[in-house]
Amino acid sequence: MDPAATTSTTTRPLAVWMVLCMGLFLGILTIWCWQKWESVWIERSESFFPPEWQNEDLKSLAWQYPIYRSNDTYQWVHVADALAAGDPTQLLHRPDEGLPTGRPNRWHSGLAHLLSSGGTLVAKIQEWPRQRGIHHLAHWLGSSIHILAIILGSWAVSRWSGRAAALLFAGLFYFNAGIAWDFAFSRLDHEVIFQFFFLLHLIGLVGLCTQQCPPRQRKSWAHMAGIGAGFCWWVSATTMTALAALITLGIAIECYRARQRIAAEMSQAVLHWGGSTCLTLILLSLCDGRLNLSPSIATIHPIFILAQIGTTLFCLTPLLMRRKQQILSLGLGLLMGLSPLAWLVIYQSEAHPWLNPMMRRVHDYIVEFQSPFSNGLWAQAEYLQTLSVTLLALFALRSLKRTRNALFLCLVLGLLVLSALQTRWGGLLAAASTLGLCLQITQDQHKFRYCCTGLLIIFISLWAHKWQQIEKNPGTIFVTDLMLQVGARDINLNLQRYSEGETLYVAMPYAFAATAALFPQVHPIGTFYWENADGIQASADFFAGLETQAPIDFVVVQGGRQGAPFAKLTNWVARNDITPRTIESSTAWQLSSQPHPPEWIEKPYYGTFDTQQFSVRIFKKPASE
Repeated sequence: MDPAATTSTTTRPLAVWMVLCMGLFLGILTIWCWQKWESVWIERSESFFPPEWQNEDLKSLAWQYPIYRSNDTYQWVHVADALAAGDPTQLLHRPDEGLPTGRPNRWHSGLAHLLSSGGTLVAKIQEWPRQRGIHHLAHWLGSSIHILAIILGSWAVSRWSGRAAALLFAGLFYFNAGIAWDFAFSRLDHEVIFQFFFLLHLIGLVGLCTQQCPPRQRKSWAHMAGIGAGFCWWVSATTMTALAALITLGIAIECYRARQRIAAEMSQAVLHWGGSTCLTLILLSLCDGRLNLSPSIATIHPIFILAQIGTTLFCLTPLLMRRKQQILSLGLGLLMGLSPLAWLVIYQSEAHPWLNPMMRRVHDYIVEFQSPFSNGLWAQAEYLQTLSVTLLALFALRSLKRTRNALFLCLVLGLLVLSALQTRWGGLLAAASTLGLCLQITQDQHKFRYCCTGLLIIFISLWAHKWQQIEKNPGTIFVTDLMLQVGARDINLNLQRYSEGETLYVAMPYAFAATAALFPQVHPIGTFYWENADGIQASADFFAGLETQAPIDFVVVQGGRQGAPFAKLTNWVARNDITPRTIESSTAWQLSSQPHPPEWIEKPYYGTFDTQQFSVRIFKKPASE
């Protein structure tokens, strides 16, 4: 008999008090890390203001304009601020960036509501303004969700593989830098919510596929998997599309293997999984007001409900006994499951930005969409630790005779390929590998327990070394991130002062535009978001020296050699041409390198760092134009 199929009856799950003690212990470790982080990032960034602002209330400026490590965090904070102020329209439309008319906002509302409500609670406890509570919570909300995910995963693993496996899961999930990066301080983003519900989805699928599981429990696991899947579709439909293809293949194989023993039970469970996913997705879409057939399917869209029905029918096919039923189920499953492809063919670049050549060229310069082998991140701890747990997981999952191994093999192998192509898949790969590996740690599998223990000791050692020396030697990437984010705040402080209370339409490097979300008078034309394709096109055309109809009041570039990469980027985006002659003839290059560019009035820039470290030039369009 399959050992994995009987573990639920022979293992001792974690008691409630053990789970609570684990959460308390991880909370203490996180608080210790937070004190270090507060010293090295928050307090340091709060002291970095240009000398020209030293006469103002720096304490107020510090919490009004905080420094985060992820550009997307500013967007979530902006929307949460709007919700706290009673303005839910920002969930659907962003009037403060892109062309003068603004741009659509197709992000899910969950993280914004959570940040707004939680920040309001923090503000009441601390007796702060609501905005300050939101800005403060954005620094550490991700780490709190990390602990909740570990508690959830450890409880589930203990039910199937025992207490030792659960404790190893908790350690590997907490100390693995590849996973921790998605929950890190000061970089709140989609990944935090997605990782949590991705783990919930996988846990439910594990219960669904476990052969020695009572029918009622199997249905409960199926509902858990469906709820997790529905939230994953809601949070990031594009990411979930790739994951759904891998998961569907794995579940179909598991159903094929179970057809002789528990075909009827599995059929019911698969139907409950698909139904709960669709119901969750419909309810969330209704709450967000997005249950409409718009051309774009880059984010949540009703077409994915049809795709999920197709997925369910495809997985159901091996469990059906009659040939005609199998053919009908398979045909309808493929037709519905692949319906998003038909949508892409019909609407093309309107359906997804990846079909827009200009947007694809933009993403060539976004780190998370680059291969870790091209941007050099393969040599960082995050990728190496992810790769180590992945290789061990693949070795442990090599036997397809064991229940659930096919599901995790399909998922881990697929994510391994995706993470080699794009950096952003690394955290999901690490999470799936960790869960799949720890499920193999049963009472008769001592070698995996020893391997996981050794790997955990290495992870803990690297984690402890990082946090012990972070105040003295935070690392090159840390210092670069801090300087860029402080520099972006300085740029927007200057622009806000020049605005004199009026809205300024600004063409500026995309990396500095996200911070403008905290400055009401600064309206950046180009920002790194799918929904802002028109603004990116207008900004890139301007910097490349092409004609644009977008109104531009101010222009920001980096001076000298620091401005060369952006000049190259905008010419690549606008012209698909990065020859030296084309770049040197562009507006971005001329504004960066010429001492006195014609037809522009240069305004003084007041910054925290000297020009050798961070050179910026600000130009104002003459009033006559």
